[in-house]
Amino acid sequence: MSLKKENGYFSLEACMVMPLVFYLLLFVIYAGFYQYDRCLLEQDIYRMLIRAGQVRSADNREVIKKIKEEDDRWYYDKYALCQIGTKNIEVDYGKIQIAQKAALRVNIPILTEWSGKPEWIFEANVICVRNRPVDTIRKCRKVEKFAKKGKRDD
Repeated sequence: MSLKKENGYFSLEACMVMPLVFYLLLFVIYAGFYQYDRCLLEQDIYRMLIRAGQVRSADNREVIKKIKEEDDRWYYDKYALCQIGTKNIEVDYGKIQIAQKAALRVNIPILTEWSGKPEWIFEANVICVRNRPVDTIRKCRKVEKFAKKGKRDD
């Protein structure tokens, strides 16, 4: 029984497969950081909107002031690799909208070749509908008056 000894095939296959595995692993890690930071950014914006919704004022400047106070409370060092960008706050009579951009810097060229940019950008855009209890009660009373008026005509 003769066994042939052939050397080098495993080394050649390993040197071709291992970089692919390594870059795939890096991509999964960066994608995890991207998702973590994106979810954390949206969570912070929703938290700010909940606190701003508790302001019992009709003045939009007070609502914006409350949002900015809440924004100053957050610790932005909790984000893994994300760089927080600009925040846009719009307050209307019936809604509050906060939009914020952020970017995850990726310093590995092979992971950014397909996009052509060295960073993955994401934006959180959240809208909160403002309920006005006084307006709701007034509308209900108008409907009630209309219903009572319709019964009298019958």
